[in-house]
Amino acid sequence: MELEFWRWQHSTQQNPSHLFISEKVTPVTLTVTTVNGCTTDPRFQQSIRLRVIANAGPDTIALYSQPFQLHGSGGATFQWSPGIYLNNPTIANPVATLSEDQIFTLTVITSQGCIGSDGVKITVVKYFDVFVPTGFTPNKMAKTAS
Repeated sequence: MELEFWRWQHSTQQNPSHLFISEKVTPVTLTVTTVNGCTTDPRFQQSIRLRVIANAGPDTIALYSQPFQLHGSGGATFQWSPGIYLNNPTIANPVATLSEDQIFTLTVITSQGCIGSDGVKITVVKYFDVFVPTGFTPNKMAKTAS
């Protein structure tokens, strides 16, 4: 069947794009006309779902072998991977205890069943160097008292 013309509810383009600003169920109409003049007018309901924005948080640092809480958002259910270093990989904000740098992937599922993912890199710091500048003295003099 060769098509002569089609018209979507909001456009006469073959592959139209329409921006929806909220999730909803909306009627969609597509009118198709063939080269010999036959016309169809199917109407159907379409659920409009917004893009899933999973958020595993910004890349950050954690202290060696010290508990560090991750902060995930964007879904109704959560799955962190790898889960071995976490107290519970199926909650939004699990606690990690790390001995080396780690990249975690967060996969979320919305209540409508849409899936999204994001990653976060945790850099483990084993020790801190403390820098003491030499530009001051305890008694505010050039030389310390003996």
